[in-house]
Amino acid sequence: MKKMFLLLLLVLLVSLSLGMPVGAQYEVTITDLGTLGGAWSYAYGINDQGQVVGYSVTAMGLVHAFLWEDGVMTDLGTLGGELSVAIDINESAIVVGYSETASRQLLAFLWKDGIMTGLGTVGGSSSSAYGINDLGKWSATA
Repeated sequence: MKKMFLLLLLVLLVSLSLGMPVGAQYEVTITDLGTLGGAWSYAYGINDQGQVVGYSVTAMGLVHAFLWEDGVMTDLGTLGGELSVAIDINESAIVVGYSETASRQLLAFLWKDGIMTGLGTVGGSSSSAYGINDLGKWSATA
């Protein structure tokens, strides 16, 4: 028992002398993003620049995708329907997610420079984009 204690003490001392953390500590900042005028919002993705995407209830009670940047939440609109959800954002601020069209079909979208573009159904009756990399390659499901 005494040998086990000494061994543990030795490992602890070596770890401290090498600068290895015994217990990691993290600093966390929580930011209230606000809403698009409704009661709640939900953040889905964030990039290294601190731009956040997700969805929020609007003042009209609709659910719309948003881009939050520098304290401002921007409504990304829809593809003609009442619903949109932003899921991911890359380092070039290109956003992907899904949106309802005027005919109530759900389609994957790509939002860039203020324009939301439908990405088609990728082989099914509906689609949703769930990720985008820094090269602009997106992934979607049908």
